[in-house]
Order: sequence, then structure tokens, then C-alpha cells
Amino acid sequence: MIENLQPTRRNVLRSGVAMATASFLPGRAVAIGLDRRARGVVRTPDGAGLAGVLVTNGRDIARTDPLGRYELPLDGDTIISVIKPSGYAPPVDPLTRQPRFYYIHQPQGTPAEFNMAFAGLAPTGPLPASVDFVLTPQNEPDSYEAILFADPQPETHAEVDFIRDGVVPGLVGTRAAFGVTLGDIVGDNLGLYDRLNQIIGQIGAPWYNVPGNHDLNFESPNDRYARETYKRIFGPTHYAFAYGKALYIMLNNVVYGGADASGPLNESPYGDGISREQLAFVANLLAQTPADTLIVLGMHVPLRSWRGADGREMAVDDCAELLKLLGDRPCVSFSGHTHMSEHRYIHLDAKSAPHHHQVLATVSGSWWSGPYDRRGVAIADACDGSPSGYYILSVSGTTCETRFQSANEARERQVRAVLCEKLPDEYRSKVAAKLRGPALSIADSGRTELVVNVFDGGPRTRVSCSIGKGQALEMARENRADPFVASVYARNRSSIKPWVNAENSSHVWSVALPNDLPAGVHRLDIVATDEFGRTHRDHLVFEVMGQTELLAMRG
Repeated sequence: MIENLQPTRRNVLRSGVAMATASFLPGRAVAIGLDRRARGVVRTPDGAGLAGVLVTNGRDIARTDPLGRYELPLDGDTIISVIKPSGYAPPVDPLTRQPRFYYIHQPQGTPAEFNMAFAGLAPTGPLPASVDFVLTPQNEPDSYEAILFADPQPETHAEVDFIRDGVVPGLVGTRAAFGVTLGDIVGDNLGLYDRLNQIIGQIGAPWYNVPGNHDLNFESPNDRYARETYKRIFGPTHYAFAYGKALYIMLNNVVYGGADASGPLNESPYGDGISREQLAFVANLLAQTPADTLIVLGMHVPLRSWRGADGREMAVDDCAELLKLLGDRPCVSFSGHTHMSEHRYIHLDAKSAPHHHQVLATVSGSWWSGPYDRRGVAIADACDGSPSGYYILSVSGTTCETRFQSANEARERQVRAVLCEKLPDEYRSKVAAKLRGPALSIADSGRTELVVNVFDGGPRTRVSCSIGKGQALEMARENRADPFVASVYARNRSSIKPWVNAENSSHVWSVALPNDLPAGVHRLDIVATDEFGRTHRDHLVFEVMGQTELLAMRG
């Protein structure tokens, strides 16, 4: 489905969040003394200046001169970062593989009076006379792969174990050019960053991050100081880098409303939106970028996401303004946050091509709920029936596509098919149908339907099935819960976190079985053509029996 983007604005918490964002502490509006400009050099390891490299203060963009020199305005606490050009690499931390492409200027550090549970920034002192960056030449082909994580979100060391044992080993030795985590790197426990980052570092690829709503310092009185620990560990909360023929723009679209003294810190309000500074950064960056460059946006909260049988949606404030800046450039965007996968095609107007926004299934799935597998890792099937997992982004020139990889099932598996009871139409989007086993009575076969979950399916996905050598039947995409995951949750309630329930999914298809199936063994062949035109197949073998025969088989 292609949708028109109306100027919808979420009003939940927005006025409070906006006021909190604007209310800085007295005496800290300017913390840099007399320093008003940052100057420096971008150079190679042998000291040669690099011309034409972009450097930013998070808003303005400077391009280095023939000697690699740049100059930028400085207004208060600022992070200066180099925008990695194609064909070059910044230094990376040897343990975590985190790229070091920035300099933090926060002379007084994190205000001690906030008494934050997790350490923020130590005072950085006066601005150096020259803030320099070193970039090393590297080969960057036009075609390559990258890894996309959404919401690893461990709350405990045991859940970090799940990532170590269930996710990382399958990626060690990858040929991916780099990886990105799209927020909720941890689940409020910011003390897990160091250990988790060292584990992710074992994958071997440079690893970038953006912040999510569970990466906040909740003691902060406002949004300005809400990511002090994040900045200490990861650097800027929005930035960009180029690779091959693509420009990657990483944004922070979580807005924190400030600590609420009347309730638990983890219930403090946050909303979503893209700040004016970030919109100016994007506009200034695009002005320096050729129009045929592929733009890849990464963020935590979806620009648009569909939730619920009633059509309820989440829509990020300033989404339309962001997409207007992008215009008709080749562009795609990715997010996480909902713990459900989705493809959205967003139209600004009737004339423009739709913007493809993909909401990714998450590494943590159902927040690390569920029974353990043979490795002792929580299976964590997500609320929409997607397995926990991650994505491989394949880029070729100025085009790209994603491939979902399950963390707990065969990697090539993209489809799951089950048989369940057929519900009346008025209940299909409200009640999770009960699973039926692969042995059906003749009477039940006429009251049974096939339900297929295409894990990374969307509105352009097509699914059909056939029984034996019979004619192919087109399956209908429905707004309904996946009966498989509903059954998993029902059977394992003690290991499921309290807020986790089967939710209506955007990638479930169904069709009723014929009511005249003869007794015997039957094979269902399922064919799914996904959003990128790739074909996936699955098979399901079931039996139809007389009642006496069925009872005898079941003992």
C-alpha cells in the first residue's frame, strides 16, 4: 500500500517535551568561554592534508581546503565530527571496532548536580588550537554489504549472553563493510555498553550506532543532557559517513521530556521528532552532495509505522519536512523501536515517488522473552511472528535491498506456514486462531486455513499456495496476529515478559483449505515473492483422516 503523508503530529507529551528541550539550566547556556570557532586539519597518516572533506559541528558543514584545513563556528557544547568520504576510513577502537571520527567539546563536562546513575562526560577543558582528524585510504567497491541491527536491548548481563551466544558467532568473519545498530543498544542499563560493545567488536566490522529511547540518562532535567553516557561511549548523536556511492545519515529522533520526580525514572516521558539542528544539518549536507548519490537514513523511531486493527499509527514529527529535503534523490530509510517488521511507502504528494521506509525486526525480538533453545538462548519470537534477528543490507551503486537473517532459525528461512482453525470474518483481526496439528479430521479440514508469515513481507509481497498438483491459490494479506507466535506465548507464559502479547502483523497471509479434501496425505507448496522481487518457498505436509483413524493414531 502506498500512502499519502499528511502533516500528522503526535500530541502525546509533545508540549511538555518541547518545553523541557528548551529549558536549559541557568548559567550553562554558553559553556565555552571565549572559544567561538573550531579549526583543524583532516589528513592522512603520513601527514598529507586531504582536500574536499566535509567536517561538521552538527549543523554547519565545512569543506577542507587544498591543505586539508577547515573552520567551523562553535556555539556552546559541541561535537565536531568528520564526515568520512568514500575511499577513506577513520581510526577504529581495537576492542569495539567503534569508529573514532569526532571530538567532543564540553569544557565543564556533565553537570555533577544531576547525579546520574551512569557516568557522563568528564570536563574536556579548553578547545585545542587545532582539532585534527586522520583518515586512512581504503578500497571501497560500489557493491558491498552492511549489517543492520535494531534494538539488541539487553537489560541484564544474562541478556548480553544471549547476544554473545546467539547472534555474534554467526557473523564472525563477515565480509560486511560495516554494521549499524539503530537504537536501544541496551535496555536502560547503560552500564552494559562496554561489555556489549566488546562482544559486537568480535564481528570484526566497523560498527556505528544511533541512540534510542532506552539509551537515555533518565536523571537529566531535559533533552540536552539526556545522552551524556551515550556521547561518552559513542560520540555524536547525529552524524554522517560515506561508503562507496552512498551517503549514510544517522539521526536521533527521540526527544526526552526530562526526569519526572513524581514517578519512577523509567516512566519519564519521551516523544519523537527531528530537531531543527538536525534538519539544518541534513539540508546543509545535501547541498554538498551530488543529486545522484544514494542516501541511506538510519534512526530509531519509525517515520511511519502501522499498529493495531483500528489502523492506529505512529508518525514522527517533522517526517514530512525531512522527506522534502530529500526530494527525488535515491533514498531509503531504516528504523527499529516497535519490535515488529514493516515496509512503508510514503508519498509526500501525488506526483512524487514514494519514499521506502523499512521498520526492522529486532535482535531482541520479544525483549528476550520465551523458552530457551539448546544453546540456552531465549528464542524471543517477536509479537508479529518474526524471529529475532538482523538484516544484511546489499548495496549496488545507487540501489539497495535488505535480507532478513533469523538468529534462531535457518538463515535462509524467510517463510513460516501453519494450519489453524478458520475464524469468522468479524473475529479474524481480534482473536488469535488456534493452531491445528498436521493431522486433521475430515470434518476439521473444511474449517481450517493456511496462515503464512513472510518475515520481511510487506504490501508489495505476493503469496500463493497449491495442494499437490492443484491450481495455485492466491493468499490474502490480513491485519491479524500470527497464530504460531500466539501459541508460543500461551504455552510459555511464565517465560514471557508481562507486556508481551501477540500483536496484529503486517506480513501475514491466509487462505482457507478446500472443504472437499479427500482422506490421505497432502503437501502444501507455498511461494512468496517479496518486496524486492525475490522468491521464497516453503512446504507443509499434512494428513486428512477419518475420526476413528485419527483417534487410533493419537492413542
